[in-house]
Amino acid sequence: CAGSPTSESNCPIVFFLHGAGGSISPYKFETHLHDGQNNYIGVYPQGESFGWLTGPKSDAECDWNNLSCVQDPDEGDYIAAIITKIRAIGGNGNIYAIGVSNGAALAYRLA
Repeated sequence: CAGSPTSESNCPIVFFLHGAGGSISPYKFETHLHDGQNNYIGVYPQGESFGWLTGPKSDAECDWNNLSCVQDPDEGDYIAAIITKIRAIGGNGNIYAIGVSNGAALAYRLA
């Protein structure tokens, strides 16, 4: 579905978001999401401190529900920057996000 780096694609773009304390590196292999003919572009971002700032974290500067916080990483900007890069190389499909545990909380927050 991804095609060559110079072609355009209307395939869905799916963000897979790992849980807190986890890493995204083994995710696509452990879940077998890319086995067979899945027609989507998978994106696997890694959260800072092995999680996302969608709940209480000991290393967070701001409360989880303080959406005006500027001290902690802005995960919305992080995901938006990835989308911008994908669009720039021809990824034109709809955007979806799914996650496990803490990653599911971020997917909900992004919606």
